[in-house]
Amino acid sequence: MLKTGCIIVTYNKINLLIECLDAVNRQSVKVDKIFIIDNASTDNTQDYIQNLKENQDNIVYCRLDKNLGGAGGFNYGLKQAYHSEVDYIWIMDDDTMPKEDALEKLLNQTSQDNNQWGFLCSNVRWINGEPCLMNIPIPDEKWTESIKNGIVKVVQASFVSILIRKEVLAEIGYPISDFFIWGDDVEFTRRISSKYSGYLVVNSEVIHKMGNNNNTDIIREEKERIARYFYDFRNRIYISRKSGAKYYIKTILSTLLVLLKIIKTNNNYKLSKVRVVLKGLISGLFFNPKIEYVNNESKAVHIFQMEDKIS
Repeated sequence: MLKTGCIIVTYNKINLLIECLDAVNRQSVKVDKIFIIDNASTDNTQDYIQNLKENQDNIVYCRLDKNLGGAGGFNYGLKQAYHSEVDYIWIMDDDTMPKEDALEKLLNQTSQDNNQWGFLCSNVRWINGEPCLMNIPIPDEKWTESIKNGIVKVVQASFVSILIRKEVLAEIGYPISDFFIWGDDVEFTRRISSKYSGYLVVNSEVIHKMGNNNNTDIIREEKERIARYFYDFRNRIYISRKSGAKYYIKTILSTLLVLLKIIKTNNNYKLSKVRVVLKGLISGLFFNPKIEYVNNESKAVHIFQMEDKIS
């Protein structure tokens, strides 16, 4: 019997994490291991999970020493899952609320490509049932290839309910920790789909419980969140550099257009926004992060210290 492990990365969202865990525990197909990667939360996440573990023996709680961002959290979680006795790895953020049969619907499609698919992703909706704009996969040129089976071929998806075969990691490596936030899922799933097929499973539905159903947009942002857009633009430039000249030039031009819109449109903190975009653009031209592979990862990462030493 093939086993499934679920990775949930969390940071200071205890109420959403509780709801997410409840949804995972209510799946129509049992999740064999739940890896909770805590990015050094300062709320009561640690106490809650430690108490939960007393009654739920399939939880592996990994509390990191510092906030490594979503990218670092998923990198760490996938390393732990790879070195465990699971066959499939189901990945999500702490604000992902899968419907009760979401995992079952994904697992029903694991026979695709003679079991040689790369990833399967869910149909992500916002809280009002509309498509979640941040989590719409990018279709393959031949996206209708298997549509009669209820799946759409895609080349890119988000880390909001995605299932991968564990052995794929041995070939393509882990998400890039240095991304910190934004773009790590884009780069990772594109790396997978360069060698294996990825599919959107239409009837596997999850709710992404975000505050607003918006794409990232620095022009609309207020002061507190502006600085994080450095990672957005830096990582976009890096991904485009690795995707060919046409995509690279297009991304550079679109970034320059964002700068123009910041200057021309009515929005606050224009100087701060211009600085962040320029900093991200310039950094992206030279950013060269390391992709970690199973055979060269730090041995310390996968020693099973998490049950006893990580608390």
